[in-house]
Amino acid sequence: MLLSIAKIRCWMKIAIYTNKVKIGIAKLKISKLLSIHIVIQLSQHILLSKIGLWSEIMDYIIREMRSEEYCLLSDFLYEAIYIPEGIEPPPKSVIECPELQEYIVEFGNRKHDKALVAEMQGNVIGAIWVRIMNDYGHIDNDTPSLAMSVCPQYRGLGIGTSLLKQLLQVERLAGYSKISLSVQKSNYAVKMYEKVGFTVVNENSEEFIMIVNL
Repeated sequence: MLLSIAKIRCWMKIAIYTNKVKIGIAKLKISKLLSIHIVIQLSQHILLSKIGLWSEIMDYIIREMRSEEYCLLSDFLYEAIYIPEGIEPPPKSVIECPELQEYIVEFGNRKHDKALVAEMQGNVIGAIWVRIMNDYGHIDNDTPSLAMSVCPQYRGLGIGTSLLKQLLQVERLAGYSKISLSVQKSNYAVKMYEKVGFTVVNENSEEFIMIVNL
């Protein structure tokens, strides 16, 4: 059957348009695939970056605090003060009050003083220490009381838990039967203490007194 020139031209235009549409769709698919590929590459890059950062952050050691580092305890004592959200932090001079000085005064000179630190790239980023003292968490004259803190930028990474577990092991091997502490009821650290075995033995309106049997 013969086709008129007009029809042929019309069909040619339709064919060309159809091909253009197909090419356009193909380009769109390729574009989408390239976009997906780029997104995947970016995601992989971000993931690898995060893994690298995580590895860098987690590259720390836990060791005994050296006597020349005992002066750092004043800074970590201040960081150990629980400050509820929305409350203005107290001045650092607050640690000069007798109740808080009991945690650090002449540390290392008493028989039962023991401190560990978390160190990363030569910097001390966390500390945990015990001594038998008449503090907020005092139970009896045979039970060391615990204090600890981690620098704010390194919190939430498990460093505090590692410090805590290591100290409990050290004290267990040293022959102590239990460790005590006091912690504000609203402090998120309560869950960490519970996970390693601390239980509440007393409380007041604001604080728990907790112990762990070693």
